[in-house]
Amino acid sequence: MNTKEITAKLESMYDVKEVNTGYRYWFMKFLNYTLQIFGADGLTPELPLREIEANLILTGHDIIFDHESKLTTTETTLTGVGRFYLPTNAIYAEPALGSGNLKIGEDCVIIWNSSLKNGVLGIPMYCGLYDFIARYARTLADLESTFNIYTVNGRLTAFPVASTDSVISSIKKFFGGLALGRQEIITDNAVINQFRTVDIMKSSVSDKAYDWLIARDKVLEDFFKNIGVRSYIPKKAQVNTEELETDNKKLLISISDMLKCRQEGADAVNKMFGTSIRYYINEEFIAESKENMLKGDNEK
Repeated sequence: MNTKEITAKLESMYDVKEVNTGYRYWFMKFLNYTLQIFGADGLTPELPLREIEANLILTGHDIIFDHESKLTTTETTLTGVGRFYLPTNAIYAEPALGSGNLKIGEDCVIIWNSSLKNGVLGIPMYCGLYDFIARYARTLADLESTFNIYTVNGRLTAFPVASTDSVISSIKKFFGGLALGRQEIITDNAVINQFRTVDIMKSSVSDKAYDWLIARDKVLEDFFKNIGVRSYIPKKAQVNTEELETDNKKLLISISDMLKCRQEGADAVNKMFGTSIRYYINEEFIAESKENMLKGDNEK
């Protein structure tokens, strides 16, 4: 995007009440956070962690294979049914790589996002984080849309009612300016005879606005808590190990399980291709050991 396009977007303004716009905003924000949960040593520039994690998060699996004597990865479709209903092949098609049909365990290695893999007992299941991210993104988009509508409606004392197209056009222009904080003037004389208002109680559009902001913050806090980010720890004189362990068990997604599945896949890659890939959890998500957390909190 160049500066001219940016200027045009700024002039058109961002419409917070559009749920689709808000959903895309929050989905990309959350996707970016989840892409940072894990780190890995031993990867090459041709095998970037970002691409591996994007596949794991959005599709639930990632395929690593040799392409022209270099390990790489790309989006793949799993096919075939083997032991325990696991896929036997992975098909890829990408302009830069071409296309191919890989035999899992012979031509390539598959890494799973979680222990669900691709399903249980032959029942297909989505095992990535797409649904997890999407639910929070949609909830926040709805909350912010509602808050924005409440905010704009808080400027109203009455709902407009018009009977002709010309009056409707004039009133729309007037309230469009109102939404942008402008003081518009209606010059159409027909408005006097063909326009009326229906009074509304001011409190009905403003008294719940703060509740939507609180709900938004709670949803955000819940998301970060469930991906392991310690964004908020109550200030107590003492926090014991049992309390911290109980808090960890409340997570909706298991970071430890995802780490285990990633390292199992990395071990298979290491064995097949002679690499030394090692997965770990980034410090932001496991910021301190329990001992350090206890010590730090007790010193407050």
